[in-house]
Amino acid sequence: MKKFGKTFLCVTVLIFIIISQSVAASPGTSENNVLLGKQDCPLGLQELILKDNSIFGIFEFDGTKIFIETRRGEMISGMKRLMDPTAPLFEIDLRLSDENGFPFFIQFGGHGPIDETWLSESELLLNESTFYDQEISVTKLLENTERMIESLNTISFRLSLLPEYHALMNILPLIKSGITPDKSSGESDSSIQTLTTSSQSIEIWKKGAFFNNNVYGDHSGTVAKATYGGSTYQIWSACNHGTCPGSGMTKKCSKTFSNRPGFCQAPPMCISAYGFFPNQHVCNDDSYIQYWRIKNNANPNTIGGTCADSSLRKNAPDCW
Repeated sequence: MKKFGKTFLCVTVLIFIIISQSVAASPGTSENNVLLGKQDCPLGLQELILKDNSIFGIFEFDGTKIFIETRRGEMISGMKRLMDPTAPLFEIDLRLSDENGFPFFIQFGGHGPIDETWLSESELLLNESTFYDQEISVTKLLENTERMIESLNTISFRLSLLPEYHALMNILPLIKSGITPDKSSGESDSSIQTLTTSSQSIEIWKKGAFFNNNVYGDHSGTVAKATYGGSTYQIWSACNHGTCPGSGMTKKCSKTFSNRPGFCQAPPMCISAYGFFPNQHVCNDDSYIQYWRIKNNANPNTIGGTCADSSLRKNAPDCW
């Protein structure tokens, strides 16, 4: 009888554990594999799961859906950590898309995409005429993204997912600036505001290198925006090996160029290795060619030039 009792107890405990784990993994519960413990999901958050070391989420508000995706890359260490000691622990790529699959915000946390499929899916996914005719504007998506980030700020991610959480929180200034684009830095305000004119802007973001000490140089990243009729419809953020543009950096300068192709292409990156010696490059070289591409509306030299010269570009580039 005692043996039966112990067996029954063990089986009962095992069933309880299995049920508890299955409930915790269910999308409809307030406890899942992203949040820290059992929490009430904020208004609008429909789904938030971890799969293959990537976060997938759905936020719905006021009739619009925003799809959240992350990819975790390599740990930021070695010479990159020396250049930017307060950088995130990992490189985090982030993509926000609408319900039609259009990516209106893309961030590369390191040096190019962690998931190569993001390039083919993000560039030229929708042509201009198809996108401009959509009923839901990106301005509304950006406004709801701001609400989404504010909602996510009320919950706690698991400790192992804090890099992804901070990546989401960090983009808030970029989202806000996308809602109200800066028209003051353009070639011509009138051309930017023309309803049938598309334009592209490029921003240089920076912070002091080596423990935020500007004396020894900068770490820099860029933000490229595509606008149509004065409204932002796509944002690309390039972190260039370290801290990403947003809350942890300041905007050094920006410039807008009118009569540009519709959607921004992915930010170019130097092909050479990262480092401080000849035939190598640092973050500021990446920022330079990213600015050069938007300004000149052409593909920059990613093999030679600033990407492989012997001079160390220690400061964030200017807008010229």
